[in-house]
Amino acid sequence: MRSHAVVLSAALTLTLAAGVDARDRNIDAPHLRPLNQTSGALMANAQQKSATVRELIDTLEASNLVAYVYVTPLTKDSAESGLRFLGSSKVQRFVLITISDDSTADRRVELLGHELQHAVEVAGRPWVSDDTDYQHMISMVGWRDSSRARGYETTAANRTESRVRRDVRAASGGQQ
Repeated sequence: MRSHAVVLSAALTLTLAAGVDARDRNIDAPHLRPLNQTSGALMANAQQKSATVRELIDTLEASNLVAYVYVTPLTKDSAESGLRFLGSSKVQRFVLITISDDSTADRRVELLGHELQHAVEVAGRPWVSDDTDYQHMISMVGWRDSSRARGYETTAANRTESRVRRDVRAASGGQQ
């Protein structure tokens, strides 16, 4: 599985490097982009079930941050979800949201909301333009969370996850 992550990273890096000029000229493209069919289905499900997710996406759309979403198998010692800073161009910044496909469909929606909140936190800080800046920012607004294998955590992301959970339950008629 580690080689899968390395291949994905390399593919994204090459895609970003090759398409930077095209993306710079076409910044009207969606700021939330699926990397596979499962990711697209998750994004559609989340938008259907959660007003909170829709608000987060609207916030991203008004920013210069592009978030790629990738639903992938959970690897040993990895978190259920995460956000990584990928890089930046002259006008846009890029992050990768990963979500475990081992989670239930509703749990994936909650995790997507959680990670979108982290993306919004980055979007609101234009000085974050590389991974070092991202690590500095997240250590300022959050704390190290080794108990859940997430790395860093923020109160806002945890609250957002709870809001999305309530949205999903309401959309399901209170069942879960």
